Amino acid sequence: QAIDSKNIAKFIDDTMKRMEDSIEKDTDEWKKLIPGKNILNIFSSKAGMQVGMLKRAYLAEAMKSDPNPFNEIIQIFERFNNK
Repeated sequence: QAIDSKNIAKFIDDTMKRMEDSIEKDTDEWKKLIPGKNILNIFSSKAGMQVGMLKRAYLAEAMKSDPNPFNEIIQIFERFNNK
């Protein structure tokens, strides 16, 4: 099968549908579609940083963001502390 814009668009649409379905149905299939560890390892290698250092740098920058991307998680742990 030749690679053309129609095939690429169909692949993207199909993949997005599978990812949305996985998230909606609370399954783990999205983890197979987004290989986070592999992406992180490749990025850290290209950046010349150890993975742990890259993670800490990301977390430090993310905590400065407005809105904080971790607000939902922070709120969950705050509820645990208040019980």
